Amino acid sequence: MRLSPATRLGAYEIAALIGAGGMGEVYRARDTRLNREVALKVLPEFFAADPDRLARFKREAQLLASLNHPNVAAIHGFEEAGGVQALVLELVEGPTLADRIAQGAITIDEALPIARQIAEALEAAHEQGIIHRDLKPANVKVRPDGTVKVLDFGLAKAFEPAVARSDFRSDSMSPTITSPATTRLGVILGTAAYMSPEQARGKAVDKRTDIWAFGCVLYEMVTGRRPFDGDDVTDVLARVLERHIDFNALPAKTPAAVARLLRRCLEKDPKHRMRDIGDARIELEAALSGGIDAAPVAHQSGSGAFTIPKWSAWLAAVIVVALMAAGAALGLRGAPAGPAPVSRFALPVPAGFQMISGQIPSLAISPDGTKIIYQAEGRLYLRALNRFESEPIAGTEGGIVPFFSPDGAWLGFLSPTAVMKVPIGGGPPIKIAEGFPTNGAAWGADGRIVVASFDGLWAVSADGGTLTQITVVSESANESVHAWPDALPDGSVLYTVLGASLHANDARLVIEHPATGTRTVIAEGVSYGRYVSPGHLLYADVNGTLLMQPFDLAARRASGSARAVLSGVRTGNVVAGVAYAVSSTGTLVYATGTELTESLLVQLDLSGRELRRFGAPRSLGYPALSPDGRTLALMIRSSNNDDLYLMDVASGRFDRFSFDGAEDESPACRQMDAESPTARHLSASSAASS
Repeated sequence: MRLSPATRLGAYEIAALIGAGGMGEVYRARDTRLNREVALKVLPEFFAADPDRLARFKREAQLLASLNHPNVAAIHGFEEAGGVQALVLELVEGPTLADRIAQGAITIDEALPIARQIAEALEAAHEQGIIHRDLKPANVKVRPDGTVKVLDFGLAKAFEPAVARSDFRSDSMSPTITSPATTRLGVILGTAAYMSPEQARGKAVDKRTDIWAFGCVLYEMVTGRRPFDGDDVTDVLARVLERHIDFNALPAKTPAAVARLLRRCLEKDPKHRMRDIGDARIELEAALSGGIDAAPVAHQSGSGAFTIPKWSAWLAAVIVVALMAAGAALGLRGAPAGPAPVSRFALPVPAGFQMISGQIPSLAISPDGTKIIYQAEGRLYLRALNRFESEPIAGTEGGIVPFFSPDGAWLGFLSPTAVMKVPIGGGPPIKIAEGFPTNGAAWGADGRIVVASFDGLWAVSADGGTLTQITVVSESANESVHAWPDALPDGSVLYTVLGASLHANDARLVIEHPATGTRTVIAEGVSYGRYVSPGHLLYADVNGTLLMQPFDLAARRASGSARAVLSGVRTGNVVAGVAYAVSSTGTLVYATGTELTESLLVQLDLSGRELRRFGAPRSLGYPALSPDGRTLALMIRSSNNDDLYLMDVASGRFDRFSFDGAEDESPACRQMDAESPTARHLSASSAASS
């Protein structure tokens, strides 16, 4: 029953019809009691004939009325008069998002703030256990001041489905449709073009169905077209279930983070879909602030995957929060004309992730720049850049120092007892040679693998055999370690030579040609060098800054000035290990941060006022106070060891509790060892026994 202007519905006076859809008609009305403009959603007549449905609807409306957020259109109340049932809603001025899109695609600069506000509305609802279930452009309004309001929040669950219309010319305004399977479950399916695959199949849904719909809405905003369309409901549902989305339709200026966000939201399998809309909000805020991945991404026609064009000067750099992997590309052909846009993105990793194990970087990237290997949970993981999940590599338990074969078909790694390899395509690991060198490895184009140990470099055929020493550490030449080899195209080896301090300050890059025994020093005070064709070197300084310098391989000579590429790359505290790897295409993967960070142990009162400080800043972790409050257990990290100490709270005295059999290099730890009763007791016992 359509209401005429000036009709009264309880305390509300109808002004005009402003919309209609599957959930009823919406009128502008005046609240005569509070003298304010409201929107009345008059529910269909079949509600009055179904008391159970109406009672359930009222309960849902009461729950939704508790949802108070600036981007959610509020529910003020419920009104009944003359057999008419109506929700009293906040009146939101302005066009719907469907109206805006009907005029053409929305620019990225305008679409991202709208999307961020939609994400904030969904996030607030999801935190209260409320799922929209029918998010679409017609349910989003944009006020003249730019404020976004999401309408009909959660009403799909409360409503129970209306019959779908045969007229599907405007599916953004079409009624909510249903499946018999979900009707029995009391679950409503959303408008066809924005329904998740699980909705389309009639399965129970959770908040991930809103994340799918959010992706559909964002895609439609920036492209001007729905990701799934058709002549009727059946066509649309079939495409939702079967057809892949054309991500190449995204505008050229779409930030890489936004393109990746859309892929994560529009994963057909909900297990692989983004799990929390708050993560989408964070990505959008970063893109809006010009932070991570704010730069546009290039497209590759036909694949639907985003790629980075090869060898364009200063193409992209990817930086991440410490302890997370990321990818970047560096254009290394000729002199750069200046920095180009930067593309940045973070890669989720499993719990227990380690970019550096001790001082050893456990990170690799395939020669074609499409796959990343890192260590987590005591094994190696493979992460393809065109996927959102990492996969453990069978047989790599205890493996460190991953490295690829030149063709990318094999992954080499160091196990606790041997040099190993495993096919990337799947299969059992194969032992190459006995031994456990720990300071890096490289697989050369000549089929030889070079590994580094504290006494020098060793080589073995990738087909298996015995390790043969190719360099020997010379103490007389102030050499303590040969580390981090890189196999060069001409058969020579680039590696780092460390002095007695094992610190990058005392490091130099050296090229040695095993066939001739000639050695050339390339650079001083830097470490972890990598050759990137055509004709450049990458290496790190003591501050964790990656530098790039032109390099003549034939003459084995660096030329020109080194220029900084990245800063803040994560470094190990000894042996000059640096957490980065570079592919032959110039794609760089790295982590930020440092291996050891110092903390100060402080006692505070309940007001936060500092009472005492215990010792000097050290690398501390995992503090635990005894039940009586007299003893604090904590881990103290040194250059070589992680040992457990007990601290007497009253005196502030540290007592070393665990010993791993290696000598600590940290002066602070040596001093604490000497002062600890346990150390004195062990020393006395040792003297007595001798």
